[in-house]
Amino acid sequence: MANTVKRALLIWISILIFHNPMTFLSGFGTLTVIFGVVLYNEARDIEKKMGNSNNSVSNNNPVITWRDP
Repeated sequence: MANTVKRALLIWISILIFHNPMTFLSGFGTLTVIFGVVLYNEARDIEKKMGNSNNSVSNNNPVITWRDP
């Protein structure tokens, strides 16, 4: 997530510092990133409130299981 926000920020910095042209697509992409980050944070907060901890770090179940031949 941080990499996505960093890329959007770099687009805006390049527009401000280097006077790169602002296109509809870069503006739309930046707004999409911001909207996605807000949604992600809201979903994470809701999950914390519900007490669900189904992430792979705290879950001791193996991600890949092997069958014996």
